[in-house]
Amino acid sequence: MTLGIGIAAQMGGAIGIDRRFQAVTPHEMWLDTRADAERQELLAQYGPEILGKNGIIPFVTPRVRRWLRLEPSLEQRLAKVVAPAGYLAGCLTGADADAAVCDRTQANLYGCFDVAGNRWDVDLAERSGLPAHLLPRIADPFETVGHVSAEIAALCGLTPGIPVAAGMGDGTGGWLAAGGVEPGICIDTSGSSSHFAITVDRFVTDPDGLLSCMPSAVPGRFYLLGFTTSTGLAHRWLRETFDRSYEDLEALAAVVSPGANGILAVPHFNGRVSPFEAAIKGAFLGFDDKSGPGDFYRALLEASAFELDGWLAVSLRA
Repeated sequence: MTLGIGIAAQMGGAIGIDRRFQAVTPHEMWLDTRADAERQELLAQYGPEILGKNGIIPFVTPRVRRWLRLEPSLEQRLAKVVAPAGYLAGCLTGADADAAVCDRTQANLYGCFDVAGNRWDVDLAERSGLPAHLLPRIADPFETVGHVSAEIAALCGLTPGIPVAAGMGDGTGGWLAAGGVEPGICIDTSGSSSHFAITVDRFVTDPDGLLSCMPSAVPGRFYLLGFTTSTGLAHRWLRETFDRSYEDLEALAAVVSPGANGILAVPHFNGRVSPFEAAIKGAFLGFDDKSGPGDFYRALLEASAFELDGWLAVSLRA
């Protein structure tokens, strides 16, 4: 028996919806780099304010800024801009735009949230190019925001009326599930992107943007972290490029000496985010005609490890 539904979904994405909660834009996900120029503009104009209030670079405001720059009339069709978790909650419950929510653990990814005050900074939103009326209501992750509608229940084989919680981002949910509830607990997330998070009991900001800070679902807890957007994606690219299995690459890399025979890898295949610099992309340096797949794979593994080591060192000084 299903007693309740909580949603964990990708963070940093944006979906524009109309009054009926119908999508009027595609989901522009966190890996989409088309708004990097707008993000750079916002950081140049309001960087210290954005990082000081949100604890992380903006993901949603640059996207909306770009949308409305390219298509100003879109604002007339937009009622709210929601993250994937909020979109799924609205679809499950048959909500209209007035009921749209964003849980507090990922609201700072909009780039116009006041983490300390747990509220939107509407002035910063407007200055960033996101009209304040498009912001959804802030909800607690465990708050019931509606109930499964009869239509969705029939489609999914569920019972109508099941409570639906606001949920949280996939990263936040993963850190919670991994036990990140007490200060000092460290969590290494290795996937499409990589994160190294330390659980802390205060909101910590880094004016240089090397470290980010995310609210936990546990009140009074936060995650101080560094991350790359493409560690696992870079591994997949290398596997596909050399047409080898991961098992083959790991076996080849295992017999390569530390230092990867002189190859240095830069793992930021989709731009660097900690700190943000879109122009820094992936690279392999120091290879020659004797370099093989194992050397490249070893270099990429070492680069990922050194990223983690660097974040840990900086985090311990924060």
